[in-house]
Amino acid sequence: MGGNKPLQHLGAERLIDIAISQVRGWNIEVAVAVRYAGQVPGIDVPEICDAEFEGPLAGLAAALRWAGSLRADYLLVVPCDTPGLPSDLPARLMAAAVAASAPSFARSMGGDHPECAIWPVTAAAQVEAFAAEGGRSLTGALERCGAIAADWSGETGDPFVNLNTQADIQRFRSGRP
Repeated sequence: MGGNKPLQHLGAERLIDIAISQVRGWNIEVAVAVRYAGQVPGIDVPEICDAEFEGPLAGLAAALRWAGSLRADYLLVVPCDTPGLPSDLPARLMAAAVAASAPSFARSMGGDHPECAIWPVTAAAQVEAFAAEGGRSLTGALERCGAIAADWSGETGDPFVNLNTQADIQRFRSGRP
């Protein structure tokens, strides 16, 4: 998308604002993981700067530290580029995580969505250890922690459509996945 994906617009709203609104609708405290302070201007939620290493795991590690500082038991993570998230996402992920005593992640139409997950804050040590060994992927961290999938495959359409290009945004606007 030419960079700054959170600032891309879907209609009148930026992708980041849509994501923040979705999470607020679930009555969950919201923060945004960023590479550096001020990366996403115009948000009214705390920014959590990535951990000291590269890759998507850096945001997760920092967010788990943040959640731990709040004495939270679980951390819900969602990306800014998946604006059609299902309304039951937190409840279904939480039910799976509690039942397995492990993180849970979304699965739909045969695809895994490791960026849509609930993590027990107690998984922070395993995530940090995985990162210290050179691991950088969310999928690898989920595997390390014994995560299980919560499946949305029976839904009409895919609620986890990811917008990576301007063409993806146009298809999403027109209702074509």
